[in-house]
Amino acid sequence: EDTDQVNRLLNKTAQNLQKSLTQVRMRPLSDIVDRFKRALHDLSVEYGKNVQLNIEGGNTLIERSILEALNDPLMHLLRNAFDHGIEDPATRRSQGKPEQGLIEIKATHRSNRTIITMRDDGRGISLEKIRTRALAMGLDASLLAQASDEELLSLIFEPGFSTTDQVTTLSGRGVGMDVVRSNLKQVRGDVKVHTVHVKGTPFDLSLRSEERRVWKE
Repeated sequence: EDTDQVNRLLNKTAQNLQKSLTQVRMRPLSDIVDRFKRALHDLSVEYGKNVQLNIEGGNTLIERSILEALNDPLMHLLRNAFDHGIEDPATRRSQGKPEQGLIEIKATHRSNRTIITMRDDGRGISLEKIRTRALAMGLDASLLAQASDEELLSLIFEPGFSTTDQVTTLSGRGVGMDVVRSNLKQVRGDVKVHTVHVKGTPFDLSLRSEERRVWKE
């Protein structure tokens, strides 16, 4: 009976320690993305675009060090979606869309990975512009002709690659998508992109969390 009592006490202590470790090492995604609402509101007022931000899974816990490293990549993707993704109100009306654009951030855990998706309902990424830019940078025309949509889209993460004609202070600011991927790799993460013409573009960020897997066990 004494042994059982000690085991119960040890198990309770271990559970309390695990909770304490979780509180110290893990923070909700909302710690950073909740600030984005104000930033997006300010951009909407300044540039005359009515864009709403929806957040799902803001309570998803992420290691504190990784969460801090996510702030700049996510902000870059947000500003990029606002600038290059969401169309102006007149264009959206002509396409049968509501004048108000939408950017969504969703987060969830899958096994030992955290998946964060940022999606806009804008114009999508032009694959033709990617091909044109790639040709101008010296990539082989025959390879580009045979490339899949996924392979073409992966080019936007290459250093110096951009489909825009000029650098703006709003989104790019001289910083490309290659920096987003580079920053994510430093915290065991990666990013992939999909796009549908006139429907929008989702960016999927995948982050591995070894600590979360160990605690769960």
